[in-house]
Amino acid sequence: MRVHGTFATALMLSACVPDGAFVCEQDGQCSRSAGGVCQAGGRCSYPDPSCESGQRYSDYAGTTAGGCVPVGGGTATGTSTGSGGTTGTDDGTEGSESGDPTTGPLPDSCEGIDCSGEGSCVLVDDVATCACGPGLYPVGLSCREDPCDLLACHFVDAELGDDANDGSRELPWRTIARLEQAAAEAAPGEHFLLRRGRQWGEQLDLVGVGGALDRPLVVGAYGPRDEPAPRLLPGAVRISGAEFVTVRDLWIEDDPDAETPPNRPCVMIQDSEQVVIQGNTVTRCVNRGIRAHDHAAYVVIVDNTVRDVGQRAAIFVADADWDMKTIGPHHWIIDNLITGIPEDGIRVDASDVTGDLKVAGNVVADVTRTGISISAAGYAWALGNVVARAGDEAAAAGGGLLFQADGPVTGNVVMHSRYGISVQGTGPVVSNTVVHEGSGAALAVAASAEGLTITDDLLLARGGAPWVRLEGSDPADDVATMDLDWYASDDGSCLLQALGMDLDLLGFTMLTGFDAASSCGAVPGFGAVPSGLPPQDWDDAFWASLVPDAGWERCGAPAGARACDGSPLGDQPLPIAEYFEGGGLGWPGPLLVRQRYDTMP
Repeated sequence: MRVHGTFATALMLSACVPDGAFVCEQDGQCSRSAGGVCQAGGRCSYPDPSCESGQRYSDYAGTTAGGCVPVGGGTATGTSTGSGGTTGTDDGTEGSESGDPTTGPLPDSCEGIDCSGEGSCVLVDDVATCACGPGLYPVGLSCREDPCDLLACHFVDAELGDDANDGSRELPWRTIARLEQAAAEAAPGEHFLLRRGRQWGEQLDLVGVGGALDRPLVVGAYGPRDEPAPRLLPGAVRISGAEFVTVRDLWIEDDPDAETPPNRPCVMIQDSEQVVIQGNTVTRCVNRGIRAHDHAAYVVIVDNTVRDVGQRAAIFVADADWDMKTIGPHHWIIDNLITGIPEDGIRVDASDVTGDLKVAGNVVADVTRTGISISAAGYAWALGNVVARAGDEAAAAGGGLLFQADGPVTGNVVMHSRYGISVQGTGPVVSNTVVHEGSGAALAVAASAEGLTITDDLLLARGGAPWVRLEGSDPADDVATMDLDWYASDDGSCLLQALGMDLDLLGFTMLTGFDAASSCGAVPGFGAVPSGLPPQDWDDAFWASLVPDAGWERCGAPAGARACDGSPLGDQPLPIAEYFEGGGLGWPGPLLVRQRYDTMP
């Protein structure tokens, strides 16, 4: 079950779960990070150079959770200590049942767990976890303003700090440079927290640093949550040669007019793995908002606001074309808000055929090129996104959602863009909603598509635009199944195009054999969507205009991205039959992802 809202990165210390919660049978099932191994007894482990064996059991490995895999057999052991913090042990000791973090088993039910009143309990792999509100850290089964009574934390205050201090809460450091120096020597799980309400005019470089599975190195915020986020202004974040790093809850603002490197994005991730960029505000960037490239892999970009970027895309996860360095496999781009972008909102260009990329739950509005552009040689998902006002009619460029990959396009809403959804590939196009008034089609199927399944979509076109355009010369090759769609119309007529001809629905069906059970007609309560409203003004009345009335004849089996009660449809990833990894679902992501999306086969 998906949980909506902003969540904090999981920090579950050496938490064990009851035996049987997850038992692996082969290495491929241990996909939480690269190098997973299914150990004897059916427990997953992952690389950890601090263990003599080079492997540490997952925190979801029953009674062995969090311990080092023994070299010669025996009971898993391991300790972790952070300077200035408390020491956690991996010996399986039973703890309290109060909901505070312990090293004992966690409950397999959410009954009675309120996550300190600051979050929601979510079962993940049959274990209770806390998904916390913005700016909070989940620690065991509680949500806290900081985790520093249980983990090693270091504090930075641009006004009251001094780099000669010890970095404690009482005696914080002052500069980003001092943070960088300490991060280079940090143990897994250490946190570096910047004081809210303060500002640094520096670039944060996290080079060659790292944590471990379920114990990332974290750069975040501390102080009263009603104060402004810590600001890097003008500033940027560069993560290079790193692994298991989280950057969260910062305000990252550059100055496009300053003498900074001409290609500097606000956040750059290169040659790094297991990086989470979470809950940040990114704005006025010189060149792109958040960029991942150069073999970056296992990256999660979540809950960020990216707006008013100086040049190029807001979120750019792509191969580098000038030196042909490819982006690595496995990425989640989820639940971000993107507005006011001079090119693409989200752009993915990936030539790695082994990779999977999931773009889900994002809101993109007011971009001059494509709202969401996905081009991947591997597998991709576009699900539950909302795009409004994308594209440039004068330049005949861009549009709502461009999908060029193998994988599903489901549960998306596209409004008032130059085109609605343009798709090629082999995956299903199911349960999408398009309200369209641009020069392109509400739904365009490229000539390079192959065997698409297109069903249960709700499309509304106005101003002479076609509802559907099949661009290829052989529709039967491009589309395997197309039916049960509803073409909403203000006047009862619908325009569909195939083989260069303008057709009504009956003519389209007779020519192609498609849409025999589809309909063209009014949908009560649907379609009067206000245009021009910024996302922060999308109130209940706005969303209601995208939901059919309860009297609609299709409410029992609705078309579109919203059921007649307003609940989302198609917002969970569908498995891809041809994809070997994770039962067709690919990398499930870290805990904060699995609290929102069901990615276990």
